[in-house]
Amino acid sequence: MHIIIHIILIFVLLIIIVQSQGGGGGGGGGGGGGRSGSNQSYVNPCLTFECELAVFVLKIVGVLLAGVAIVWAIRSRIRQCTGGKPPVDNTAFINQNSRQNVNSQNDPFVDGIWSSRYFQYNKWHTSNQLSLSFNRYSYQVSGEGTDEIGSYTIDGIFCMKTLRMGLTKIYQARTGDLTENFGHTVTIQLIWDLKHNRFKGKWYTQTNKYRGEDKFELNFEASAPLIETNNRTWQPGIPVV
Repeated sequence: MHIIIHIILIFVLLIIIVQSQGGGGGGGGGGGGGRSGSNQSYVNPCLTFECELAVFVLKIVGVLLAGVAIVWAIRSRIRQCTGGKPPVDNTAFINQNSRQNVNSQNDPFVDGIWSSRYFQYNKWHTSNQLSLSFNRYSYQVSGEGTDEIGSYTIDGIFCMKTLRMGLTKIYQARTGDLTENFGHTVTIQLIWDLKHNRFKGKWYTQTNKYRGEDKFELNFEASAPLIETNNRTWQPGIPVV
């Protein structure tokens, strides 16, 4: 924004300089008295067509730059007010159809250890591993983990038909980086990427000090350990039938 303002000021100065060219010779005969000076009419300092054309072009460019600056300021204000908010909520998101050329037997919702990374401040941030558990009865997902910002819990929903999931990541206040962790909530919306065998999507967050959104990836690492109870084996998050 400051660069655009500086450019506009430069063009205004150029207009003033061009208009002042040729105007200095009018002061030589002004000693005849104040009365004649008061009736002096305005004389256009541009005496050539090229000078008038240059002034006209500079004015047009100045108006265009001012328009660009106004549009840029409006768009920045809109982004500031709406940034960090997903287009739809998680329920609507997971029900949007995205399943293309996917084997019906493919089930990427596996309980266990996952790793994630997110893009922020013009670079990728690789977080520590996190645990996720998928409930096939309620189609809810839960988990927890720790990254460079702090400790967090995860709640969310998923859909087997569309291979999408929407997560709510809640940071535990007073853990990790206190300059970044405000005990805030991050919304994560992901789609299964069959080609790379991982979930891809975006994260969104809004706090009193920050609004942002960008890319997010989630990769499966290892299955959850099997637990034996009452002579029956099951995995955490999968109901025992």
